[in-house]
Amino acid sequence: MQKNWFQSFVGVVSIAPILFLFGLALSFGLHILIPSMITHSLMAQNVLLGIGAFLVFIGTVISFWAQRIISKDVHVKSCPSIDELMQGPYKYSRHPASLALGIIYWGLALATNSIVMAILAMVFWAMMTMWFAPREEQFMIDSCGQVYRDYQAKVRMWF
Repeated sequence: MQKNWFQSFVGVVSIAPILFLFGLALSFGLHILIPSMITHSLMAQNVLLGIGAFLVFIGTVISFWAQRIISKDVHVKSCPSIDELMQGPYKYSRHPASLALGIIYWGLALATNSIVMAILAMVFWAMMTMWFAPREEQFMIDSCGQVYRDYQAKVRMWF
């Protein structure tokens, strides 16, 4: 049985959450094995905890918003139109769900005051920028052609 457009799309984008969860598990494991702090000052740790919690909250809101738009407005049998692409957080970022995962990762790195997690958050972001996002974008160009190229011209990759 041949996959429809949406099933193919899900096959491409499902890598980001898996990469995120793997990286997060690795980060926490390494943080336990190699506890290295960004700062030793109690006051600075409290500031990092506050900033980190705020980033996790913002990332979670963006993630749910993006998923709500995708699940509600994307046609499952064909490519979305430019109007469907330009809704919710997709007006500001071509990859808001991936952006949200990156923000959550950075928030957790700051909240836990972990150098190891901060380094792995950078690695995650680099992988998303250099490997995952281009793969998703190529899929969209191959599937939707000029509609997606027009969308790329209007909306930035991350923010």
